[in-house]
Amino acid sequence: MNKETTITRGQLFLLILKFEIGVDILSLPYRIHLLSKGGGWISVFLGGFLIQLVILLCWLLMRRFPSSSIYDIVTLITGKWIGKLLIIAYVGYFLLMGTSVLVNGYGVINRWMLQDTPRWAILALFLFSSIYLVRQKLRIIARVLVLISFWSCP
Repeated sequence: MNKETTITRGQLFLLILKFEIGVDILSLPYRIHLLSKGGGWISVFLGGFLIQLVILLCWLLMRRFPSSSIYDIVTLITGKWIGKLLIIAYVGYFLLMGTSVLVNGYGVINRWMLQDTPRWAILALFLFSSIYLVRQKLRIIARVLVLISFWSCP
C-alpha cells in the first residue's frame, strides 16, 4: 500500500476518538440533565450505543465495498432515487452538525477568552480554517487532529 495515502493506527485512533467525542457530545449529558431533571441518562446511554452500531455498520459496508465511497454504496444498495434522497439527507445532517459545532465553539471561545470580539470574526476564523481543512486529504486531517490532541492535553 502506498505510504503517501495511508494513516497510522495512532492517527486512526485519534480520528475516530475526535469524531465520536466531538464538541457536542461533551455538553449533551448536561443539557439532557437540565431538561429532564436527572432522568435522561438512559437517552445518553442508548444514543452512545446506537452510535457504536452505526460505526460497526459503516465498517462492515466498507469491508464489503472497499473501493466505493459512501455515496456509491448508498445508491448501489437503495437505488438511484432513494439513494439521492438519502445522500441529500446525509449532507444536510452534516451541514447542520457543522453549524452546531461552529456555534458551540463560538460560545466556548466567547465565554472564556474573547468576550469583546465580534461574533462574525470568531465564526469567520472557524469557518475559514474548517473549509481549508475539509479540502485536504484524510492524511492531512489526521495529522491536524493529532496536533490538536496534543495541544488540548492538560
